[in-house]
Amino acid sequence: MAALVVMVCGCSSVGDAAPASAEDASGATTTGPPDAEPEDGGTSTTAAAVERDLEAEQAAIDAAMLTLSDLPDGWEQVAEGAPGGRENPAAQVYADCMGLDFDVVYPDGLASSSRFASADDESVSSLGVVYASEEVAVDNYALRTSPEAFDCTVELVEATLGAVVEASGEDIEIRETTVHPLLVTPIGDSAMALRVTMPVEARSMRVEGYIDQLIVRVGRVVIQVQARATFSPFDTTEVERYAALVVDRIAAADLPPA
Repeated sequence: MAALVVMVCGCSSVGDAAPASAEDASGATTTGPPDAEPEDGGTSTTAAAVERDLEAEQAAIDAAMLTLSDLPDGWEQVAEGAPGGRENPAAQVYADCMGLDFDVVYPDGLASSSRFASADDESVSSLGVVYASEEVAVDNYALRTSPEAFDCTVELVEATLGAVVEASGEDIEIRETTVHPLLVTPIGDSAMALRVTMPVEARSMRVEGYIDQLIVRVGRVVIQVQARATFSPFDTTEVERYAALVVDRIAAADLPPA
């Protein structure tokens, strides 16, 4: 049973892949290449991006991520922040499913926290991205919270868990993975949450793993807090609290609207 729990809880997920959407880890996407030349002869997104203080933006989003001190006593760091871009194979699965150019999915301004876990097989992590403008962030948030994104989340989880099961060599059967939205308290400018349920069976034992993702837009930043649990879902109010910590830090950074 312990090995089964480890497989369900330890599998990679969208959170580990730096959610794929047009900008990245917090997951939201844009509808086209960010550096396309505008038809009206105005300033291109690329030119506008040059005027951004990318170093300051990176520092701000890095500082906003969850740290071990945000978690209750007894929790510990179990994994470093997930690599972004091409260093994370799971990210490519999600980007392909969403039909997005990989370089559009992973631009500058991406950050991810370490993953923190309790003795009860629960874990929490955070991701965030600073977009070139609030308009781009709105578009990315909309795509990241679309029905298509839900389907791609399931595809990513099933592909990742399947690889873990195959590598284990054990006789484990993955039942149908499902995803559905959750009701959450309003946070930031926009917020939505989803829950992925992963039933796994082995030797007549059944274990259900849960991945909750709370996606929040605040200005031109989109963040995601992910919580994993086995047997019963993570406390949604705690996920909201962790997201609020990140949002408050972003607000305190006072990033210009750009």
